[in-house]
Amino acid sequence: MKKIIKFCLVFLCFFNQNNFAFSNDSPLKRNYSLGEKIEYFMTGRNQKRDALHLYTAISSATVEMYPSGIFYENTSWVNFVFDNQPVQLDQPSLNFRERISLDPRFNQLEHYPDQTYIDRRLCGPADDLLNIYIDIQLAAMFPMLQKAGDNFFFKFGKPISFLKGQAENCLDFDLKLKQVNHETGIAILEVKHIPPKDACGIKLPAEWMNAPVLPGLLNNIVSTEPLSDGSFSIVVGSNTIIVEATIQLGSGKILNATLSDQYQLIERICTDSKGVNCNEPVRYKEQRDITIVPKGSDVHE
Repeated sequence: MKKIIKFCLVFLCFFNQNNFAFSNDSPLKRNYSLGEKIEYFMTGRNQKRDALHLYTAISSATVEMYPSGIFYENTSWVNFVFDNQPVQLDQPSLNFRERISLDPRFNQLEHYPDQTYIDRRLCGPADDLLNIYIDIQLAAMFPMLQKAGDNFFFKFGKPISFLKGQAENCLDFDLKLKQVNHETGIAILEVKHIPPKDACGIKLPAEWMNAPVLPGLLNNIVSTEPLSDGSFSIVVGSNTIIVEATIQLGSGKILNATLSDQYQLIERICTDSKGVNCNEPVRYKEQRDITIVPKGSDVHE
């Protein structure tokens, strides 16, 4: 499971388990119609340390409903283009279905899809769409987000492990309604996943790991990867995620949304997993930028 996805799902589960009072009258509330068709055109730009990957894809969903009355979007993927080359998806990828929803009663954690047998390149678009949905669903639950300028900061500040325990990160949440315009019929939501202001418990055993990679921000992500020669690649730094979505008032439909996943990192190759004996640091940046718009919209065309 991708790092952002795991963090968002754990955060959402935390709220559910602690019985927070959620809103039923949010301006972001999604009003589904059974059988409704929903398609997005997605673009992705993934700038890694040594490579740039681009993709486009179309998600195609039909709104379905459980006997309990909870709505969800049964989503498939088509027209996948990776690094400017059309991808002939195999049958498992064509058969892949992802259940997502903006219905506040829908538990995203229980419905995280099995991606074991699909084209690995398709995991990115599937997870990126889910990331966006989780943030919008979460924002629509909070009663304090009603009008333009309303803001809710939640200090989550707990370490989350990923990459089979080889990495950790921690993030706080800052949610803001930037705009609620009843004349134009739109709301603009911004959700920031930001480094905590105080230490959050991720393991940074060596002194150099605690020096801020980005001035003014605590390091909030670390990974330790064993290499074939017995040494360890240790990466530490700052990670911030920003999701912005334009929502149609009344229907709650997504008119467009962006996700930016930003990293400022330092890597050192060390003889030990604690980072005591290491070579000189190498500084680099990574960033993922995702956009979705309804297929056939003016923006898409």
